[in-house]
Amino acid sequence: MSQFPPPQPQGQYPPPQGQYPPPGQYPPQGQVPPGGYSMAPAAKAGNGMAVASLVCGFLFCIPAITGLLAVVFGLAGFSRGKDPRRGGRGMAMAGIILGLVSLVAWSGIGYGVYWGVGQIKAFVVPTTGLMETLSKNDIPGARQYVTSAVSDADLANARQKFSALGEFVRLDAPNFVQSSVNGVTTYTLTGKGVFAKGSCDLTVSFDKDPQGNIKVSQLKVQ
Repeated sequence: MSQFPPPQPQGQYPPPQGQYPPPGQYPPQGQVPPGGYSMAPAAKAGNGMAVASLVCGFLFCIPAITGLLAVVFGLAGFSRGKDPRRGGRGMAMAGIILGLVSLVAWSGIGYGVYWGVGQIKAFVVPTTGLMETLSKNDIPGARQYVTSAVSDADLANARQKFSALGEFVRLDAPNFVQSSVNGVTTYTLTGKGVFAKGSCDLTVSFDKDPQGNIKVSQLKVQ
């Protein structure tokens, strides 16, 4: 028996490779017809803004700046993420949230520092004013910085110690302490008074006058 296929009848040819089926007989969606070619899906373009937003959101070390950048980049990345070729909307949203948390946290820290400095300054001003006037032997001028609990004799004693040290220069290492005993709040400031001819350790207690101004109620010089 011959091993060769029988010859095709004259005038008939095999269907060309890649021939499409007759109309109405196309393969189901997602299948490639015999001999046909499929197109590879396009690669995503990526969303650099979303990535930048997430990175900035994790960087809490730079006050406010990285948080603000995280929000700005996140909004831009979220808008670009509407394009399905880019994606990254979830990453952008995470960056926005982290950026807002960073801004709120640093705002709280900044306000706390500002409030603390303001509190200390309210007690440092009368202390430095008192030492400056006493170092100049000006007892009447020193009276404006103290309450009625400080007598003229107390001012004269402090003036004698300050005047021997020369002109007042500055107050170093001020440390403010607030305490409450039996419902009574006391304020104490410790530090080192620096003068032209030396220095001394100070312990100053404060009270408020009838007008609500903070003034020195007790002064200890060591």
